[in-house]
Amino acid sequence: CGDNYIGEYCQDDNPCRNGFCMNDGKCDVIYNQNGDAKAECTCPVGFVGKICDLIDTNSACFKNPCRNGGKCIIRNTLTNYTCKCLIGFRGQHCEKEDYCASMPCRNGGSCSPNEGGFECACLAGYRGVTCMEDVDECAQDVHMCKNGGRCKNMYGSYQCQCTQEYTGTHCEDNYIPCLPSPCQNNGTCNKTGPYSYECFCPSGRCQQPRYPCILICRGIARVSVIFCYHLTAPPSFQ
Repeated sequence: CGDNYIGEYCQDDNPCRNGFCMNDGKCDVIYNQNGDAKAECTCPVGFVGKICDLIDTNSACFKNPCRNGGKCIIRNTLTNYTCKCLIGFRGQHCEKEDYCASMPCRNGGSCSPNEGGFECACLAGYRGVTCMEDVDECAQDVHMCKNGGRCKNMYGSYQCQCTQEYTGTHCEDNYIPCLPSPCQNNGTCNKTGPYSYECFCPSGRCQQPRYPCILICRGIARVSVIFCYHLTAPPSFQ
């Protein structure tokens, strides 16, 4: 029948439709002697009334001990409760200001409130009250560059500039030209020395089709920067 109708042939309106019972009350359909259906609510602990819309006067939440707009929520018994605080407040009764609500910790730092303020736990590479200061791993000699790699400080991190014999994030691998191939667009890589290579590009054309030309790409060892020269094109197309 769906939520809106009841009965053997779904011929009657469901009196429990549209959330008849409030505050998470359980709604049951009851039939009287005449066969008419009516809704009956079973209220959770802390609420009373025909539709569970009233707070039980014996409940700890009746006088709402939660401050600063906090919502009192009954837990299992009439005397057991918790306060759901609005953003910006914390504590058992929402009586304390939550200094972490404004997310003061930057660059992925995690915030922990304390009495009268907050404390940031910064990710690696950052420091300071709000994790805004950069840690210079190079100056502090805490980097992991190997095999003579030169450390270059970056904001929040660092880079290793490797000698021509090595490659990898920390210069941990031996450099082998063309393995893997740095040439793009189906170019063929040719090793020209222990640490150098050339890219041979497929035949191509300049921007204007009347100047056909062959592309030869020369790579600079270690940094994979490729320069392409159009051998037969005018200077304006090189």
